[in-house]
Amino acid sequence: YDVQYQTPAASNADILPIEYTWEYVPGSTKGDQMYVQYQNVDVYSLAYSAIINTGFRAKFAIANNSTHMVYLSKQADDLNNFTVTLNLWTHELVAPSDPEIIQRVVDPSNPTEVAQIDSTWIQSKDSANKMIGLLSQH
Repeated sequence: YDVQYQTPAASNADILPIEYTWEYVPGSTKGDQMYVQYQNVDVYSLAYSAIINTGFRAKFAIANNSTHMVYLSKQADDLNNFTVTLNLWTHELVAPSDPEIIQRVVDPSNPTEVAQIDSTWIQSKDSANKMIGLLSQH
């Protein structure tokens, strides 16, 4: 699987193992309901690879260790009364600070001509000031 995160960059990610009891009712009549079947999906039913985390996306593999089908995502329906969703937990988020725009007047004789820097990739105010200084010199 290759997953793009919806939250800011994460320094770590974990998979929440899937566990559920699969109750299968083959029909709606009383006779059919006598043949209800239960299949237990425990933490050993699936094997999860190590997560390759880039901070913005995760890559991992899942292998089925059981002798039966295992759902990773399923909503309850008429025949199966369970709901399951594979969850990838990201923690230790690197949340961006509030955006800040730095401007510098390039030519003192023309104060309307300014250099402005605005980027989500600049990591500090000091780095932004050095970059805008370099831009305004050239």
